[in-house]
Amino acid sequence: MRAQLESTSHRTLQLVSDLVEQASIPTRELEVVSKSHDDLFLRAANPDLGERSCCLGDRCICVWMARWRYGEDSDLAFVGTEFLLPSQREAFLADGSLPPTPGKCLICSRYMHTFLYRCARSDPTFRPSADIPLQAYGNSLGFAKGESVPTHASVACDADGYRQEALLFVDEEWTNTAAARGAMSTFLWRPCVKFCSTHYRYVRDPSTGWPRIVQQGVGVTPDADVGQHFWQPAPSSRVGAGLAASIPPAQPSANKGT
Repeated sequence: MRAQLESTSHRTLQLVSDLVEQASIPTRELEVVSKSHDDLFLRAANPDLGERSCCLGDRCICVWMARWRYGEDSDLAFVGTEFLLPSQREAFLADGSLPPTPGKCLICSRYMHTFLYRCARSDPTFRPSADIPLQAYGNSLGFAKGESVPTHASVACDADGYRQEALLFVDEEWTNTAAARGAMSTFLWRPCVKFCSTHYRYVRDPSTGWPRIVQQGVGVTPDADVGQHFWQPAPSSRVGAGLAASIPPAQPSANKGT
């Protein structure tokens, strides 16, 4: 009887295991956003046009990333404009309407995506429905749920898209977790750009003089100012002159002509 119970238990567990492997993983349809669309929102909001600033205000990562790089009083720090999906931007341009709830800027949104995914990836017991406290640069950014991300997908490995190394790396082992097979499963099928501070550079808009951010080293199309992401090599003449000054001229061979 005991052997029969143990056998039944083993068969039951094996059946359950097989069902988990064969079960379909749900996903959500998301708007796909190009890199050129993202580039439109790496600036401060223009209130004269009815635009809204990032809902995090002075805690916006666009502010603190500049302060950590250039100092507390840097005039490059700014609160990013609220990020709108393509359909939301079309509605805004048509009649000035905005989403009912003010949203984050693109940089803060990427930070939230990356933060929540890494929490889920490092904790097999992660619950997407739980409120997770977000922090950045020593500031509290409030709470967010894993089930709220991703909010959109990005064009990847194609024209006007992002390189593979600019995306969140979602590995196969994560597919065995409850979060990956449940509310956060869309991460498995939709490419999302990760947050990495080195991907952003502060510049001044040539037309307005106001600070903004440009992305660097993430697009499929090479950056215009650095070509294939390599700096121009030093002129060969400078190297030759240095070598000529340090290497004595060759002496004629005593056996020449023999």
